[in-house]
Amino acid sequence: MSIPLISTSSIAKRLMENALRRPQDYATFEPPGLEVSTLDSIHYDHSLAEHNFVPLVFDVTEIHLLALGSPHQRCKWQRNLETNLWSKQWLVP
Repeated sequence: MSIPLISTSSIAKRLMENALRRPQDYATFEPPGLEVSTLDSIHYDHSLAEHNFVPLVFDVTEIHLLALGSPHQRCKWQRNLETNLWSKQWLVP
């Protein structure tokens, strides 16, 4: 089984566009995890939204998957760097 690779630049662009549709999600003035007494005490600065959000794009070349169940299943997915196609190999769990 082979799956073609999607362009990472198009993914990053789409993530950024989608995220900034709701800038209030990334525009808090206070740092994440700060304890507040009420939700009304959270301050937003919408100019911070673009600076507080960064899509992380990874170039994955191998994935190991272990599915626990009855029976357990384990496989390894590897990407061919020349063709950008993925192949799966079953492994002993």
